[in-house]
Amino acid sequence: MFIKKMSLAIIAMVMCCLYSCQINPSTGNTDLHIQDTLPAGTTDILLTIQGKGFSHVTTDNKVMVDDVEAQIISATDNELVVRIPARKTAKIAVTVKVGSEVSDTVLIDNQIVMLAGR
Repeated sequence: MFIKKMSLAIIAMVMCCLYSCQINPSTGNTDLHIQDTLPAGTTDILLTIQGKGFSHVTTDNKVMVDDVEAQIISATDNELVVRIPARKTAKIAVTVKVGSEVSDTVLIDNQIVMLAGR
């Protein structure tokens, strides 16, 4: 059972990388940018967001999944791990805010994230 769950998580991570797409690319020269997202964990729906310009202080970051704020589990300058709220849409939009800076928005296949989170 463990091997099956790990296999599903690895497949989901690969699929998430392949199906992630960017919308609203930044037109300015901002240092805040999402580079990639990966599902993390096998029991909770966690999402690892890799990028640049994040704050290592958890409370300085704000991650929005569609219009709902996600709970930030951990933060570094280039990676955030968040617990994403349950969503029923096929694609979810993820945006990071740090102070007055707002990242680009990334669309993620919600079914892959939910599969990896099981």
